[in-house]
Amino acid sequence: WFQQSESIIPNHLVSVPHPYVSIVKKCTPFPIEFVVRSYMTGSTSTSIWKNYQDGVRVYCGHTLPEGMKKNQKLASNIITPTTKEEDHDRPISAEDIIKEKWMTAEDWQV
Repeated sequence: WFQQSESIIPNHLVSVPHPYVSIVKKCTPFPIEFVVRSYMTGSTSTSIWKNYQDGVRVYCGHTLPEGMKKNQKLASNIITPTTKEEDHDRPISAEDIIKEKWMTAEDWQV
């Protein structure tokens, strides 16, 4: 999988000398989870539907229209990052990821 995606985004894979062995670079992960959403759905505290039900109309930097229904298809796919914090995950916008120094602007653009 990493070999197939390396032309899209850099990764830690150096080589695969055997099907059960991967040689990788030591990396520091970004504590951010990225979810690509196509539908207004979910039940967890970070889900787009739960937040929408609670009145949130700007979710992870994306403005959502009024009147959406559960399981409705979004106008386009959106990326909805969440922090991976010790106590709980938190939805966060690209702007806040950079402002709070979770990632640099350069890393975000990769």
